[in-house]
Amino acid sequence: MKEELFGDEEKILVLILSFVLMISYTSYSYSKVTIRWWGIVGGPQGEALKALANKYMKLNPEITIEIREGTLGLTDVAAFLAAISAKQTPELLYWDRFTVAEFAARGAFMPLEEFITSSKVIKTKDMYAYALKEASFKGHIYAVPHDAATHGLAINMTHYKEAGLDPSKPPRDFEEFIVYAKKFTKYDDKGNIIRCGIEASEYFNDPTPLVVLMKSAGADWVSIDGKKCTVNDPRIVAALEAIVRLCDTLGGRQKLQDFISAQEVMAGISYFAAELTSQYYRGGLWLLAQMRRAKPELAKSVKVFPSPPMPGGKPKAFMGGFSFVIPAGTPLDKAKEAFKFIEFCMAPENILEYEKSSTKIIPYHSAINLTKKELQAKPQDFFAPHLWKDFLDLIRIGTPRTPTPFNFLMYTELRRAVDNATYHKMSPKEALDQAAAVIQKNLDEFYKKER
Repeated sequence: MKEELFGDEEKILVLILSFVLMISYTSYSYSKVTIRWWGIVGGPQGEALKALANKYMKLNPEITIEIREGTLGLTDVAAFLAAISAKQTPELLYWDRFTVAEFAARGAFMPLEEFITSSKVIKTKDMYAYALKEASFKGHIYAVPHDAATHGLAINMTHYKEAGLDPSKPPRDFEEFIVYAKKFTKYDDKGNIIRCGIEASEYFNDPTPLVVLMKSAGADWVSIDGKKCTVNDPRIVAALEAIVRLCDTLGGRQKLQDFISAQEVMAGISYFAAELTSQYYRGGLWLLAQMRRAKPELAKSVKVFPSPPMPGGKPKAFMGGFSFVIPAGTPLDKAKEAFKFIEFCMAPENILEYEKSSTKIIPYHSAINLTKKELQAKPQDFFAPHLWKDFLDLIRIGTPRTPTPFNFLMYTELRRAVDNATYHKMSPKEALDQAAAVIQKNLDEFYKKER
């Protein structure tokens, strides 16, 4: 009889070791990789992003995506700045492309060229030039552009017809836009505005219309090398003068402000979507989500055109949007996992799913072609397909906000300049000279450190 190789004690030990190894292997195989994702916005866009994350986690059970809401890049950056100080930054950010350069210039973001170069899904040649420009700074790409909201002149065709105007013939330039705005504006017996010919709030809470006008005139807020602030360029002064004339023609800045304050609209709904205004100078694709929520039938009476330029200028469609960003210092393995999720979001089926849910577009040539084909084949899948077509057509004249290390400051100072000029506290030139001085001081200090 053969002698057994192991005694009872040895057999028990082997079984215990096997069990431990099995548990260790199982734990290793199914251990979760957590990707913390910050910057999810609210509304349809935020819900669409959450849906992408949930879909990815179902397909990849070893990945957990922890979402933290809060718009990053232009408004709510305090949480991210605190995380940088504490060295507790997340692995992924959803960031307003407008201020990517500002944070990249200070070393907050990871350059992504190596990831993009090896990607089979994301290619720089596929990106629209304006989106790539906003995502880059000093020769490096710091963000993967994800969505965009083309902006153009949205008009209420019913109001046009009531005023005896042809809704197929929008204002040719901003001077004619002022004339049209006066025709549409209605007042009560006391002279208070009860319906406005413009989306008044956009001119005073956001200097973007001034930026669109400046671009249409061929001007920019910095020199080509980015070191000289040019917001007091005579062409930009002329654009601000035109905005002041618009305000004065409708009764003055305070009367417009009173109109804004007196109206009651649903949260997140523009006055245009509530039919309280007739024209939205920079109405974006996001208006579709507002109309669908507030007044779906209104979409049939809306048409979108390029925003009227300064006289003699070229029409421009303002383009903004969000991007995926990986913070600097993210461990390489986590950065790779985060980038895999970014690639997942850019897959064709996920692009269409996101666009239809969020009413945003993806600024890539392949994505736009895909959307146009889908729009033609399945128009019923899109809310207001005729307006989708209008917004998609605007991409050919899209223009971004030029990246600088101080874009947030640019907007702050331009907003202040618009306030000072429209309330007649300063002339447009004085207001823009003051803005230029503040911005130039910061640019000088920044580039002095760069030497």
